[in-house]
Amino acid sequence: MGRWAQRRMRSTNVTPAEPVAPVNLVDITCDGSSIAIATFDAVVTTPGGGPDAALDISGDSQGPFGGQTGTSINLLAGGGGGHTSGEPWTLSSQPAWLTTPVNFPASGLTS
Repeated sequence: MGRWAQRRMRSTNVTPAEPVAPVNLVDITCDGSSIAIATFDAVVTTPGGGPDAALDISGDSQGPFGGQTGTSINLLAGGGGGHTSGEPWTLSSQPAWLTTPVNFPASGLTS
């Protein structure tokens, strides 16, 4: 049997990956600094990236503060931040910086 035939035979035993269930954004905590903490109902992963209009607090686009994995991730406001509790947040689509699928649309008030 040739080398290519052996590779084809080995690859037939591969099982497809299970789809990842979307998570929910449940809260965003702000303390007046440029960092906000987004809390999800399951572990999420972000490799990092810039602010994305998919998630905003009072119209200010949000992005992750470096690569992170966990149920909570630190966000860095695109417009400088300074957000406090009681401000509206909106998740309008899948953020480009979030590799874990997330349910959208979602909205609420910061805590």
